[in-house]
Amino acid sequence: MKGKAGVRMIARICVLLLILCICAVFFVKHFNFKEYSADDMQAFLDDMCKKLDVPAMSAAVWDHDREIYLNHSDGGEIVDEHSLYELASTTKAFTALGILRLNDSGLLSFDDPVQKYIPEFNPTYKGSEVEITIGQLLNHSSGIPWYALDLIPEEEYNPGGLKKSLSRLFDVELSFEPGSRFDYSTVNYDFLALAAETVTGMGYEEYIKTTVLDEVGMTGSYFRSAAVEEGVTQGNRTAFLSSRPYNAPVYYGNTAAGYLISNTGDLMKWMKQVDTLFDFEDYSVSDQNGYFAGWWIEDDRVLHGGNNPNYSSYVFVNRESPTGVFVLSSKAGMSAWYAADGLYRMLEGETVGKGLWIDCGYSDLEDALFLIVPLLLLYVLLWIPADSKGRAIVRLASGAVILIGVPLLLCVLPVGLRFGVVWLPGSFLFLFGFILTFAVYLIVRSAVFFHKNKKATSA
Repeated sequence: MKGKAGVRMIARICVLLLILCICAVFFVKHFNFKEYSADDMQAFLDDMCKKLDVPAMSAAVWDHDREIYLNHSDGGEIVDEHSLYELASTTKAFTALGILRLNDSGLLSFDDPVQKYIPEFNPTYKGSEVEITIGQLLNHSSGIPWYALDLIPEEEYNPGGLKKSLSRLFDVELSFEPGSRFDYSTVNYDFLALAAETVTGMGYEEYIKTTVLDEVGMTGSYFRSAAVEEGVTQGNRTAFLSSRPYNAPVYYGNTAAGYLISNTGDLMKWMKQVDTLFDFEDYSVSDQNGYFAGWWIEDDRVLHGGNNPNYSSYVFVNRESPTGVFVLSSKAGMSAWYAADGLYRMLEGETVGKGLWIDCGYSDLEDALFLIVPLLLLYVLLWIPADSKGRAIVRLASGAVILIGVPLLLCVLPVGLRFGVVWLPGSFLFLFGFILTFAVYLIVRSAVFFHKNKKATSA
């Protein structure tokens, strides 16, 4: 027994050392010692992409009369200002502008209830039907919960099928009374798109193309469809400590909130017209809710980010001077934000870069944790061997709690397992499977102990 105990102790030490090793490598990989100024924008972008393992990234930097295009590639796809990426949630501003046009023309009003245009939409709050206004959709104060996205089916491009795609949300239970507070929920903008279809008699995509994209001159931008699939830069997500190509499912019902395809050449045109396209002075924002019409609105700038399962984006536009940054990343997570924030601050005259660059939000940090947790469970396994009745009982009880608790947890969570598989790093499913296997092993190992102990007692 002493020999086995010694082996287990050595194994536990090895597991702890491996955990520490992963943490140390993660820290070293993501810590940047350099600082960058406006003269080092390309170097900043290249170094950041290497630290965060981003295969491809493109940035449009608007600096008064200068248009600067920065691109990074890890040697795979070559990207430039014409390369296409999925915008994710920065799509919302384009949808919002289409709604603002309808408001200006009197075809709808911010104060109108959504039910006026979508009679089938009957949301409830505490069991009673309530009205949501167009304005509450625009500023995310509708009460529709963030996890309502999980009710939109996986569905490829399906023009004319928006109502059907959103039908499971028609009787959604709200998280709070409409208008009482802010809570970002991406599907707010999907209902705005459906309202626009009702008012105009046009498909959402056609309406936005003719009233927004064509007006701005964004001739190279499209909505996600089979026709543009081949020309889009490959999307990626983190899995097992590296970036891996990932072809995420498409949610046609969420097109208006996250599936515009564009490039930095077109988005440069967009940034330069934002201040004339949107009347930010006229929008009602407050300390409690600084969001309206697809933008976070601050005193000196407007901004927004986007994160799909395999792409991300971020935009800053200065309200006081003709400057802005729009970054498109071929990887889910915070890489687009890091790049846009750094480049924008460089335009403001700051020096940036030094510090820890940790990509979280469906990316590197979560991925590392999903690998460390199984090692911690392995440590526990080595710590409580089934060599006594008490320890066998602990193992049996622990395994049963996990095996019963995990399915119960999935039943009470607002989203299903598939949501995690799609939106979290690729190692999530490994973690989930490991936990269940771990529980089964605890139970079986304890059962074997009790069986052997019973036979020994009988003999």
